[in-house]
Amino acid sequence: MIQRSLRLLPTVPDASTVSESTTLIDRYTGRDDHATCLRYVFPEQVHQSPNPGIMLVDTSMDEHVLSRLTSIDASIWHVVWVRDEAKATATIDASEGTSMWPIAPGDSIRVPSGAGLQITGGQLGVLITVPTPHAPLALASPAHGVDDFHEHNRRTTYPTLDSTATHRRKITQPLDLSRHHDNPVIVFSLAGDLAIATPTESLTLRRGEAVIAKTDRPVTIYPAGLSYVYTITW
Repeated sequence: MIQRSLRLLPTVPDASTVSESTTLIDRYTGRDDHATCLRYVFPEQVHQSPNPGIMLVDTSMDEHVLSRLTSIDASIWHVVWVRDEAKATATIDASEGTSMWPIAPGDSIRVPSGAGLQITGGQLGVLITVPTPHAPLALASPAHGVDDFHEHNRRTTYPTLDSTATHRRKITQPLDLSRHHDNPVIVFSLAGDLAIATPTESLTLRRGEAVIAKTDRPVTIYPAGLSYVYTITW
């Protein structure tokens, strides 16, 4: 059997969070199933144990939806878009108390296991759940990350959660991910269509789609002008 280096992650709407009307996820991805939570499924052939959970979540219809999704595992909430930035906040209810901060597009916040996360302002974001964090996680305010550049491409690095690392990349020229990631990497398309290719495979990644890529060979992202991606390694 040929082992593929690029695998598009299938998506499944969370049945308990389907709305009767159009959602932010519908508008963002071009879907029409009215999901307020979209789960990304790992193909069995590329499983690493344990895998993070990955979801695209619309909080505009239920500010408490993330409390249900983050009540067990530690997690990362990355803000993609906000309907009302002046009212956008993130509140963590943990054993040591409750803390609230303003939050904006491009910010990430880490949530300890067992803590609840409440979001206001009508946010669309990527939620990553980490089943087995090895170290206690202290509460910290949302982080906008630290920027550096690889030629004309900008990389924003966020605080890690256990071994899970995330980056937001602004890509204006081809970027070989194998030069920056030793592990398999998940590439989530935030904005702009793009192509991702190895020497023997290629696919197009549209907004809201995610692919898992092995980096034991060149894996290059080709933007269509300007593209933004969110990468996850663990």
